[in-house]
Amino acid sequence: MEIASFRSFLGRRFNYSYLKEDPPEIINEPIITTNIQLEPINSSNSGGNSDSDNNELIETLTGTTTTIVTPYRQRTKAVSINNNTTTTMSYNDLNKSNMSSSHNGNTFSYSANHSPPSSSNNLAASLGNITSSNHNYNEDSTDIEIQEKTPDQYSPLLMGDTSSSKSRKSISASSSIDELDNRTTVEKIRDIITRKHIYLSRTIILELEQQPKRYPPNVVRNQKYNIYSFIFVILYEQFKYFFNLYFLLVALSQFIPPLQTGYLFTYISPLVFVLSVTIFKEAYDDFKRYRRDKEANSQHYSKLTKNGFISIPSSDIKVGDFIKVETNQRVPCDMVFLRTTEKNGSSFIRTDQLDGETDWKLRRSVNITQKLSSDEDLVNLLASIYAEKPKKDIYNFIGNFTNEESGETESLSVENTLWSNTVIASGNVIGCAVYTGRETRCVMNTSTPSTKVGLLDNELNNLSKILFVLLLCLSLLMITLKGFRGLWYIYLFRYLLLFSAIIPISMRVNLDLGKTVYSWMMMKDPLIPGTVVRSSTIPEELGRVEYLLTDKTGTLTQNDMVFKKLHLGSVSFSSDGIKDLQEELKQSYDVNNINNNNNNNSNNVNVKVSGNTRPKRNFSRKIKEAITAIALCHNVTPVSEDANELQLNTEKKKKKKRAFFGRKQYEKLDDEENTSSINSSGVKNRNDEFSKAIDKYHSAQNLPNNNNNNINNNNNNNNTNKSNYESGSSSTGTGGSYDSGKYDSGIISSAEPKQQSYQASSPDEVALVKFTESVNLVLTGRELNSITLLNPLGELEKYEILNIFPFTSETKRMGIIVRDKDGEITFYMKGADAIMAKLVKANDWLDEECGNMAREGLRTLAFGKRSMSEEEYHRFVATFNAAKTTIVDRAIKVQEAIATIEKDLELIALTGVEDKLQEKVKPTLEMLRNADVKVWMLTGDKIETATCIAISTKLVSRTQSLFQISVTDKTRAREKLSQFAAMRDSCLVIDGPSLQMCLDNFKDDFMSIATKAPSVVCCRCTPTQKADIVRLIREKTKKRTCAIGDGGNDVSMIQAADVGVGIVGKEGKQASLAADFSITQFSFLANLILWHGRNSYKRSARMSQFVIHRGLIISFIQCVFSAIYYFAAISIYNGMLLVGYATLYTNAPVFSLVLDEDVPMEIVFRYPELYHELQKGRSLSYKTFFIWVLKSVYQGGAIMLLSILLFESSLNNIVSITFTSLILCELLNVATEINTWHRYMIGSLIVTLLSYVITMMIPQLLAFELSFILSWEFVWKVIVITLVSCFPLYIIQFIQKKLDPPSYSKLT
Repeated sequence: MEIASFRSFLGRRFNYSYLKEDPPEIINEPIITTNIQLEPINSSNSGGNSDSDNNELIETLTGTTTTIVTPYRQRTKAVSINNNTTTTMSYNDLNKSNMSSSHNGNTFSYSANHSPPSSSNNLAASLGNITSSNHNYNEDSTDIEIQEKTPDQYSPLLMGDTSSSKSRKSISASSSIDELDNRTTVEKIRDIITRKHIYLSRTIILELEQQPKRYPPNVVRNQKYNIYSFIFVILYEQFKYFFNLYFLLVALSQFIPPLQTGYLFTYISPLVFVLSVTIFKEAYDDFKRYRRDKEANSQHYSKLTKNGFISIPSSDIKVGDFIKVETNQRVPCDMVFLRTTEKNGSSFIRTDQLDGETDWKLRRSVNITQKLSSDEDLVNLLASIYAEKPKKDIYNFIGNFTNEESGETESLSVENTLWSNTVIASGNVIGCAVYTGRETRCVMNTSTPSTKVGLLDNELNNLSKILFVLLLCLSLLMITLKGFRGLWYIYLFRYLLLFSAIIPISMRVNLDLGKTVYSWMMMKDPLIPGTVVRSSTIPEELGRVEYLLTDKTGTLTQNDMVFKKLHLGSVSFSSDGIKDLQEELKQSYDVNNINNNNNNNSNNVNVKVSGNTRPKRNFSRKIKEAITAIALCHNVTPVSEDANELQLNTEKKKKKKRAFFGRKQYEKLDDEENTSSINSSGVKNRNDEFSKAIDKYHSAQNLPNNNNNNINNNNNNNNTNKSNYESGSSSTGTGGSYDSGKYDSGIISSAEPKQQSYQASSPDEVALVKFTESVNLVLTGRELNSITLLNPLGELEKYEILNIFPFTSETKRMGIIVRDKDGEITFYMKGADAIMAKLVKANDWLDEECGNMAREGLRTLAFGKRSMSEEEYHRFVATFNAAKTTIVDRAIKVQEAIATIEKDLELIALTGVEDKLQEKVKPTLEMLRNADVKVWMLTGDKIETATCIAISTKLVSRTQSLFQISVTDKTRAREKLSQFAAMRDSCLVIDGPSLQMCLDNFKDDFMSIATKAPSVVCCRCTPTQKADIVRLIREKTKKRTCAIGDGGNDVSMIQAADVGVGIVGKEGKQASLAADFSITQFSFLANLILWHGRNSYKRSARMSQFVIHRGLIISFIQCVFSAIYYFAAISIYNGMLLVGYATLYTNAPVFSLVLDEDVPMEIVFRYPELYHELQKGRSLSYKTFFIWVLKSVYQGGAIMLLSILLFESSLNNIVSITFTSLILCELLNVATEINTWHRYMIGSLIVTLLSYVITMMIPQLLAFELSFILSWEFVWKVIVITLVSCFPLYIIQFIQKKLDPPSYSKLT
């Protein structure tokens, strides 16, 4: 076949286009291929062409091939042939073929004339260059398999080296598969209007200062409003409620002369006051948010450029920038970790503001960039980073780092990332920005704050609608009785305005002021010091809580682990038995030393010792194996906080002692020198000093294990470490102190006792390492490939780290392979008891002892070991390395490789540690549970840890059982859920993946079952999942929810709940600042909910009813007056009386109800069951509302009718007698409803009454006839009217309380 016919074939089939010029820098077509079959050409069938025909290649393309793009750079590609051989073919060879006359490096692009399939069917592959030059092919065709890849498994194509600067600047984005924005212009405009953002994967070219694609700016914005929308949004938020909308319409109606019924001021001023207060408050709060955002966006960072480091604000950081972050500095955006000043290539980060865990996380830099000689080499590196599209998952990341010069590719995982809002804990790091602004994990897991409205406000809003219907019916009744004559609709509107007091405009003012008082009382409560109310609009919501959703770490616990128990199968050691363990461990090393000496001397003593102490030696050996396993199987790094820590052969400094938790610590009096080796945080890695110490130690002694003097020199040190541990060293933030100079004077000397602390990603590991330190097996140094221990004899033992298998939530175990000084290879593993039980040899004690420790609330870890030969280890390494380089199903194949050595482990120890609880957590949770508050614990921790905490905090009572759901199949999840639904009084424990599966497939069934449980524990929850659970509970149950947390990961949950409570603690103030209420410890929550919540709700409900009654009674007086006087649409009271009635004459006594207490505090805490009554909302319901309406009808009608009967002569006298009776009736109503008298209440009643009497004497104000109101006739008749209107109701109320007393009255 001729080349021309081949081109013609491609042109007909694929709209073939051949690029002779240099390709553009970006080729946007995705690389999609299917089956490609190559048929060799037999020279005999080709017409006897010359040798050049042998270089020609016929491609027979089968299937529906859409697009094939071959990169223009010269490189090689391995293609799998169907005969299980691998042929390496060069792209450049295809360029040399006679298919074209182009030069090397050109691009061939075969573009289909139809749209590519969906992304789920994309095949990530590239057509390798295939040559047939001078090869003898068989007649049979050769199939080439191109492996299908998903976007998540994609690895960027390797690019070869080029020397031309032009080619170096034109790295094509076609070297990786980027998702394309296929939206039309209309769709883009629509998404901009709806504020919808499309997330796409990206390939970042490191040598480009400006990436070809635009990404969101790296700006932090937490404001609710902007300068353009502020007024409109505020007004909408206010007038969407019927109360304010009604008042606005009434106020506007007074600008129409025929509708005016009184002073314009009486209608306008209350509305303006309410709106002004609200607008000012929202503006002030948003301005504070703006200042915080500006401060965060203005924080400066060092950016690496070709001209060196320059300082730029955080808001100017763009994708692809090299950013330097120093120790204790916040990470400004999501970055790939490229370099660190730490020699081992890894740094610790603090993620408490992201996932709520105070444990330090270990992050590893990219090996390719860490090996560079200097930071400046980064800007000259020809490389690219492929990153998946932004997502909320903070625990996973898929990417690749490709060195285009060497063709080397390194896969990236979450261990190579630095998420935004985390803090660098060790070393200075350089990262490449991959996600900025709203695409960062932190922002994506944070929901937009919304204005919270209390349930009481919604209930009052509904009641106001009923009042409006009542107002409308009353006005229509008056018009009907009057007759629809003349301008009846004008009279209808006038009646509406005359009776408008039915919906009291002072309701909002009184409620807002009352809430402010409740908030002030919370902050001034001496029993809960440090409490801050940040949202004064919903204090009464604390009295209606039915679901409490709490974080675990830092909220229920202090996140401070303490070792409690060690079990070896036949014997158990508690924290009180440290001395015994020290002695046994020391004896095991003593025996080893003696055996070594006896083997060297070849005497008979060895036989005698062995024969007499074999059982004892076996027991000591078990102890040594167990403690050694604990000291080695971890990811802990020792650090020192002192500048001159562990100096060799330096003079002693002046010191002074001070007592601290029963320990003796040392403080330096003089300034330390030689601090150049300390990083900016003052934390210094001790590996350098210990390396020097080890070298000096071994140079001083030819046989390290022969120094018998060390045995005697160590006696005093054992007692020192024991006392340190028993006095609380394990519970402090630093490790126990030891003096290495005591072990070997002149070899490892210290200027002062060394105070050592540890960096780790788990507090469990720190607690266990501190335990080994307390028995004198001390972790002194850790590098990337070695661990150094200091044994009880004062000798340094160095172990080579061969492999580490970190803990994951899927495997629930951690392993390490080490080689000791004798060359023996040992595989140590620790993990959850349920997992380790399947991997260790048969035993009869693991399950039983784990159950015993779990009942004590301890977190258990089982330890196992397995010795490996060199041959076995090399076989494993070969399998393991092959699995790590696999692209498809890498995680599965890696785990399969590790599983080959995870068998027949020897169970050597079981440990139990305790997470110290917050103060008074147990009684607080018990009190809330008795108050019928259902508690959900939402944590990012693993399921075993959360279960232990649920037991130790008494979240699960002794009578309740635990039911666990941890499945991967939705059918199995439904079966488990059905089983739980059939159980009674059981706590549900579910992990994050299972929870998400339930929410995705049968959300309604899950929520209906879970919300009936007394308590629920959700593990491995992301911040978004926490917020989603809160919203689902609110939607499905229509009950009040309260969320409490202390970390940045709890912000979304706190903002989603009806009531958000933040704790100021170790994890910062982010949760506290975002919450409605801020407290300093969890136990304060009981006081906040049971006492202040009760009072706020009860007082607000009572005051609202009084305000409604106050408006109803005067409206019914007006109604009776108009009906009697020929349906005249005129007001019985002038403007001054109306204004004084709602303010001076009744407001203070009604407002004094904010100080009322229906139950004493001691009764509330003694009987928390009283809270259950509040959850039903009976204090303000439709029943109580209509009772007050009937009460208002009776009192208003009685006052008006009796006044007309007793005062027929003068209308002016009717006004004075009815208004005076009205004031006295309201004051008596307030007095009879008070449960606990306060001096302010008495003062308000007296002052109000005196104020009314004084103003009555001023005719110019109230227009009363002075001679009449000073007569005895006026006095006794007013008293009669007041008693008739009030006394019958009080008798009925008294009888009702006797027949059906409230629940709290039985306890007082």
